[in-house]
Amino acid sequence: MAKQEIEEVLVEILAKKKGVYMLPYQICQTLEEDYPEIWESIKTTYSAEYGKGAGVHYTVATFIAKKLEVLSRKEPNVKEATLYPKGISIDKVEPSESQKSLSIFCIK
Repeated sequence: MAKQEIEEVLVEILAKKKGVYMLPYQICQTLEEDYPEIWESIKTTYSAEYGKGAGVHYTVATFIAKKLEVLSRKEPNVKEATLYPKGISIDKVEPSESQKSLSIFCIK
């Protein structure tokens, strides 16, 4: 999957929720539900390869967050903010104790 195609889909997802901040995890859920072919491609490609050269394994949500961080610097409408994660969980997934903040994204 081409970098440009991933970015376009991420912008499309954010645009559908214009003004509403989303966690990368929620964007992954949207990809899985609404864009299953793209989700499988991302999951297959990046869960195995992303960070491999550095000896680090990243989740697909981390990959999506990194893509969104880049987009927020390139696209003036894509906004990034920080969420204090203490006490939150999403579908029984809780941020690790070491995670001081989470990035959230939206299109304004």
